[in-house]
Amino acid sequence: MKKGVKRELKVVIISLLFVLIYSNLVFGLGEKLLCLKNGEIVKFSLCNLDIPDKTCNSNECKYCVNEIRTGVYCPVSLNKCNTYSAQECTYLIETPIEPELPKITLLFPDNDYKSTIAKTINFSFYVTRSYEINSCNLILNEKVVASSTSLIQSKTNRISYTVETGIIIGELNVL
Repeated sequence: MKKGVKRELKVVIISLLFVLIYSNLVFGLGEKLLCLKNGEIVKFSLCNLDIPDKTCNSNECKYCVNEIRTGVYCPVSLNKCNTYSAQECTYLIETPIEPELPKITLLFPDNDYKSTIAKTINFSFYVTRSYEINSCNLILNEKVVASSTSLIQSKTNRISYTVETGIIIGELNVL
């Protein structure tokens, strides 16, 4: 290689290193004092699956961390943060999360099911997030006509009810 090309290559490499170091300072990557508010969680598992996440159970919790990527924190020795003051706390960025509600899918009978005789029908349904459900009601013609008598699970569930002749108009709801 010619001397001019080598020198240009060195300048490019040094410039890239400078940009990387500067971007870490600007974007806050590296070691820092992370301060959580009550109920907030730092997900150390994003750093390493073997490291448990930590939930703050007091007014404020402080953790010495190394931010390896934006929002990905690895714990480091508390001694590394001894020089930080309370004013140098980094707080988690709050992003509002829409709560995911349980969903019910009626498996049987189909909408507009018709029966020519009065009979007992097993309304089969599947729910998501079953651990959040206390009970499930069968509503026909705007009245609760039956409720679950067993634990709602994330598998096929059933509510039995004797219906009259005609069209079944109903819905399932959860409490």
